[in-house]
Amino acid sequence: MILEIELREKNSERRVGDAEVEACLEHEKQRVRCAEARTDAKGCAILKFPMPPNAMEGSSLVVRAAEGSRFGELRFRLKSKPVEKTTAPVSR
Repeated sequence: MILEIELREKNSERRVGDAEVEACLEHEKQRVRCAEARTDAKGCAILKFPMPPNAMEGSSLVVRAAEGSRFGELRFRLKSKPVEKTTAPVSR
């Protein structure tokens, strides 16, 4: 998985450089850190990590950013993709 992050202040849209950014998977009370990075001078960071094979439906991908006393987070609820059933051709 590749996440391209751009960090900006909410009201001024000023880009936030040198902030810590991390991605974690959370399920119930367990947290697994997947990747971490720092934003550059333009407020950008790239997080690259493989999606753990044991990531369950109902888990959350959490992206957190912190700079000094300021912090924020985004949460994404994971869902499994529906599996399409295909029929095998029947030979006569």
